[in-house]
Amino acid sequence: ITPEPAMGLDQVGLPEEKALVMFRPFVTDQLVKMGYAKDALEARSMLAQKGKKESSVYKALDQVMETRPVLLKRDPVLHKHGVQAFMGKRVPGKAIQIHPLVTGGYNADFDGDTMSVYVPVGHEAVKEAYGMMPSKNLFNEATGKVMYQQTNESSLGLFKMSRVTGDSGKTFKTHTDLLQAVQANKLSMTDTAKIGDMKTTAGRIMLASALPEPMQKKMLEDHKFILDVKGVNHVYAELANKHKADFGESASKLMRIGFGASFGVVKVQNPNTVGTA
Repeated sequence: ITPEPAMGLDQVGLPEEKALVMFRPFVTDQLVKMGYAKDALEARSMLAQKGKKESSVYKALDQVMETRPVLLKRDPVLHKHGVQAFMGKRVPGKAIQIHPLVTGGYNADFDGDTMSVYVPVGHEAVKEAYGMMPSKNLFNEATGKVMYQQTNESSLGLFKMSRVTGDSGKTFKTHTDLLQAVQANKLSMTDTAKIGDMKTTAGRIMLASALPEPMQKKMLEDHKFILDVKGVNHVYAELANKHKADFGESASKLMRIGFGASFGVVKVQNPNTVGTA
């Protein structure tokens, strides 16, 4: 397995050649349904081609993977998070690509760990698999805590982005104006500036943009609320308890912001999801 932050929480990247083998019966049927093959025999012949396969084969594979999840298992399985379901996405190479946040459930790392992948066949099995996705199983039943947490690098970046290190004394009309000023090196990411009646930082604006709207005000205005270990746990718990539908997207956005800040490669972007002052 290898980490891939671009994957969604409920997604897994499967090497395309391996995916073709696993989904072979369903791809064969899909090729006939899509009109690329006149019968199953011709479809199997298309799959058996060596070298570069026709694009129609991969189109059929993509459609099959959109409707049939896979089960990802890492031994030893000690609890329910040792076997989870994901929507497959074909990727080049020979390694399974997983979202970094789900490694905790598997007690996995990226030093050569291997995993088994299974394709559910029957309708009941497919239905059950949808209920085994990470977004449907957010809590560790032994501790009650959120199962999916940031790694060390991302946690460091979130802490850096949430700090308040000074007051620029500047005033801006909108959040976007403040971010543009940071991009132009007129003030730092962690210096406060005034926007209307509120003081905040560019870092906090970016963090707020990753959260559902009801959680944004606290991030923007409460300068004592820092995303240290306790703060991150608080944010993830609130997401999981009050905004479950947004958990995967928000957690992934926070993780990417944290990684970028940790390595000094934060991209200042327009905070489309943050209400303007």
